[in-house]
Amino acid sequence: MHGIGSLSASVISPTRGVKRLSKDGLFEREPDKFNQLAAKLADTEAAHAKCEDEWLELEMLREELEG
Repeated sequence: MHGIGSLSASVISPTRGVKRLSKDGLFEREPDKFNQLAAKLADTEAAHAKCEDEWLELEMLREELEG
C-alpha cells in the first residue's frame, strides 16, 4: 500500500506532466522528450489510479468495521 502521501504526490505529478506536455511546440521541437514525458505521465496516472483504488478499498473496510 502506498499511503495518503503517495496519493497526494500522485495527484500533483500528473498535473505537472500535463503542463509540461502542453508547452507550445514541444512535440515539434523535441519529439523524443515529448514521448518520454507522455510515457511517464501514463505511468504516473496508472500509479495514481492504483493508489486511489487502495484508498477506496481501505475506506470501505473502515466503514464496515465501524458499522
